[in-house]
Amino acid sequence: MAEYERISGKNRFETAEKINKTLNKSPKTAVLASGISYPDALTANTLTKHVKGTLYLQPGKGISQEFQKILDNKQVDRVYIVGGEVAISEEVEKDIKGRGIIVRRISGRNRYKTSEEIARFLGYTDTAILSSGESFADTLSISPVAVKNKYPIYLTAKNYIDEGVLNSLSKHKKIIIVGGEGVVSSFIEQKIRQKGIAVERITGEDRYETSLRIAEEFYPTAHGQIVASGENFPDSLAAVSLADSISGGVLLSNGKTIDNMADYIRRSKPSKIYSIGGTAALSSNLDIELEKIANEK
Repeated sequence: MAEYERISGKNRFETAEKINKTLNKSPKTAVLASGISYPDALTANTLTKHVKGTLYLQPGKGISQEFQKILDNKQVDRVYIVGGEVAISEEVEKDIKGRGIIVRRISGRNRYKTSEEIARFLGYTDTAILSSGESFADTLSISPVAVKNKYPIYLTAKNYIDEGVLNSLSKHKKIIIVGGEGVVSSFIEQKIRQKGIAVERITGEDRYETSLRIAEEFYPTAHGQIVASGENFPDSLAAVSLADSISGGVLLSNGKTIDNMADYIRRSKPSKIYSIGGTAALSSNLDIELEKIANEK
């Protein structure tokens, strides 16, 4: 039998705060990324693990209530900001520095260059991940794998890859492409192969099957499993650290059913199952289905 729990707040920031409370960590290092758009937050997860920190999602302007409390209680002494000043403003950076906290911003001129800068900071591991920067789903699904193995995640457009990103990819021995040719084209794959790099592509008929195939490959058994919306990203951004803490993956649902993943969840024999977000993202029917699986002997 397993335990089942839904983690949800009144908005994405409260949901993220509840996830951080579930993690029950108090590191002295914080990583800040935008909670308004997904690219920086998703590529920041491996960085967060690397620096042994906690990820805090920030609103478009100012500082989130959760992180404001952290600052006021003087609980951190180092902060990494991921993304440019449009994502997290210079004023926020100055505020944090004014408190005597060491701040480093990691950013590029766009989401693709920011992912490259994060990879450079992490160091060039044998394996890296390439995922779409134009859709969140595949990147979310692969993020727990990246965090677990400390693989950097590079982002690309469907038919165009930044030359700097391509050069950085060539410093790795193997690239895992996530998603089908509808999100990362065969043209991009061929450009990577021409660099003499081994390529593995993980894909399914849609984002849900891709998510399931990732879980089946990397988490045949798992201490825990997380179910999140594959339709909308806000509640799911902070779920990756939780997935890493329970040695499990993030499975995407259309919000109405888990039919495609129910058998896999049973086979993986988790002791804990979470759903992330409110009933607008994942219907109450999923509670019934997931509780049923959790209560099976």
